[in-house]
Amino acid sequence: MRSSASSPRHRLPALLAGGVLALSGAACPVISAQAAGSGDGPAGVALAPAGQAGWKAAQEFNPAPTTRTVRPTAVYATHGSVAGADQLGAAGAPIELSGTGSYVVLDFGREVGGTVKLHFAGASDDQQHLGIAFSESSDYLDFSKLSLPSSDTSTGGPRSRDGAIDVPVTAGSGYTTPLRLQRGGFRYLVLFTSTPGSISVDDVSAHVTASPLMGDDLQDYPNYFYSSDALLNRIWYAGAYTVQLDTIVPDQGRAWPAPEALWDNSGVVGAGRSILVDGAKRDRAVWAGDLPVELATAQVTTGDTESTRNALDALFGQQRDNGMFLYAGPPLSLQHSDTYHLWTLIGADRYVTASGDTDWLDEHWAEYRKGIDYAWSKLDANGLFYLTETYDSASQLTKGENLAANVLLWSSLDQGARLADLAGDPDTAATYRSRAAALRDRIYSSFWDPAVGAFRNYPTSTVIPQDGNVFAVWLGMVTDPDQLRSIQAVRGAARGPIGTQRPEHKNQLDMFDASIEVHQQFLTGTPAGDSNAVDLIRKLWGYQLEAPQGTGSTFWESMRDEGCLCSSYVSLAHGWSTGPTSALTDYVLGLRSTGVGGTAWAWQPHVSGLRFAQGRLDLPTGPLTASWHTDADGLRAIVTAPRTTDGTISVPAGEGADVRVGGRLVWSGGEAGAPGVHREGEYVVVPIARQPGSGSRTVPVDVS
Repeated sequence: MRSSASSPRHRLPALLAGGVLALSGAACPVISAQAAGSGDGPAGVALAPAGQAGWKAAQEFNPAPTTRTVRPTAVYATHGSVAGADQLGAAGAPIELSGTGSYVVLDFGREVGGTVKLHFAGASDDQQHLGIAFSESSDYLDFSKLSLPSSDTSTGGPRSRDGAIDVPVTAGSGYTTPLRLQRGGFRYLVLFTSTPGSISVDDVSAHVTASPLMGDDLQDYPNYFYSSDALLNRIWYAGAYTVQLDTIVPDQGRAWPAPEALWDNSGVVGAGRSILVDGAKRDRAVWAGDLPVELATAQVTTGDTESTRNALDALFGQQRDNGMFLYAGPPLSLQHSDTYHLWTLIGADRYVTASGDTDWLDEHWAEYRKGIDYAWSKLDANGLFYLTETYDSASQLTKGENLAANVLLWSSLDQGARLADLAGDPDTAATYRSRAAALRDRIYSSFWDPAVGAFRNYPTSTVIPQDGNVFAVWLGMVTDPDQLRSIQAVRGAARGPIGTQRPEHKNQLDMFDASIEVHQQFLTGTPAGDSNAVDLIRKLWGYQLEAPQGTGSTFWESMRDEGCLCSSYVSLAHGWSTGPTSALTDYVLGLRSTGVGGTAWAWQPHVSGLRFAQGRLDLPTGPLTASWHTDADGLRAIVTAPRTTDGTISVPAGEGADVRVGGRLVWSGGEAGAPGVHREGEYVVVPIARQPGSGSRTVPVDVS
């Protein structure tokens, strides 16, 4: 854990410079929790500048282990002749299994992944064999229809179960699974006898291999989120832990083709020290569509962008001669997805923007342009992208002028123009901006349904899809406030028993699209949008943490709209399902990086009925922190940002509110009290100028 920088605290004078508030180097006073009425927040935490105390308080909700060696916490079930299970964890107390088919199911209490180490206290003779099986979900621990226990499914091959590791046992010996047979994701470990005698096991542990860039303590990352809502805190950290488990050593991916027996996690999925893949158990491979959601989660939690860079390198390194990128990276090396080609381009922009890695951009700029050229060549006579390579995240799309594909191309061009500026290629930047503007006009004229207030799935379709509409808002194509509100209302009404509905796919729940919909609802910028977003997070992601078939610590690849997993192949630690984690930092806490490499930032809290929130977002330029609190008198906050960055502070304020920033009254009686201050919808926006020097500046904010 890196603690926030501290400095003497004095009242902050405000000076006017260049139409924005230029804040002096002095820091602000600590607003005590007692004076602020911190409610249920721990004393001294809710309104102090975000830092060590808040980070420590938040760790209560973090499921990541503080050591890579973890042990089971409970016995979930036993079958047959099992003795000593009630002594689990007692020093020197073995578990004894006797007779073929006897088993014990050990519960690690959360999702873990890696190698397993056993020690055998005894065996009835040297002919005994122990079986080892794994499962992420308790749904797949019923072995009554099997001759012996077997693992859930991960290989992608034709077998319905992965089988079990067979271990010859002698008294006093031990066993550690080889890296090839490490299990990338599991909560439950099944030990069973496959021979008639008896076996005593007196030590069981797992070594977590994920997040190879981190040390032994997997909770030790710089960023955090802590609020008055315990469930939201749990969800933020479960998303963080999910992506940690999806970050692996590049030569520990899933091998392909699938082995004939067991599983094989020695596949080479990329290069470097660490790489971001889709899921912990499977596929343990790079999928382009997953990266933008996963990167956003990593950025606001561990701060790891290196793993995304290596994932992009795996995709860019196998670009086809015609410019098309892969659907999935090696060793799968799958093709035939127009949408994932476009997601690769979007992922490249998100990585460069987050990291500021212009060297990577320069190295890959030619490939990026080639990818844009391939996509642009697929425009039809109507000036729209015509989708022909139909594989997508959850199902195959129908060929034709698909809304989502056109929105993704617009975003690739819009973001590509920004990348062209960074790459020193002004002609390409101008071309991309022109193309993006023209395509946006064609999308509106062809897909927008004014009677509904949202986009159609295809120009002649009556279906109002989830994917294209939420993408259009999240990626920034829709900016008109009335349109944002109408799309919010359409999507807010599309709710199933526990989550969102996807009309373009039989109204089934889609976790990837739901992740993005959370952002779309917040981006409406209205109380209704905020309420819908938080309600969706609590219901859908809260369900995953509380459901008995889940891991209680990570988020799932997919489920039916009634909550059924319906297949042991489903991954229960899947990064594309972690959208709420970045959304809680971006909107509820309110911290966002808005400039390449953290050169600019924004603080805009969406209070959403909470009493307080605080947290940290590490930028390449330095730490950005915020702590806010509401009470009967209004909102008070402290924001800390790197001196050398530009920023904006936006606060929810009624027309009659007084807004003070840095001790200066900047808004009162519906009028600005400083140059550059203005209203945008529900918010009063105050631009903040960068300062010379190093370190951070701390800004008090008061709305009353």
